[in-house]
Amino acid sequence: MAELLQIGASGINVYQRALATVSNNIANLSTDGYSRQTTEIKQNQPVAVGNGYIGTGEYFDSVSS
Repeated sequence: MAELLQIGASGINVYQRALATVSNNIANLSTDGYSRQTTEIKQNQPVAVGNGYIGTGEYFDSVSS
């Protein structure tokens, strides 16, 4: 059960960072010389279980211009 909560928490944290980046892009829309930023999101290593894999969430990697 704890793993499911960790996966959910990682998703919430990642998308909070992504929303902050979008907010920054909107706030600086009319600023001269501003270039739009993008959020880099990567997936955590999945765990092998039987014949398949189970995802373990994602993480925020960086913001790039």
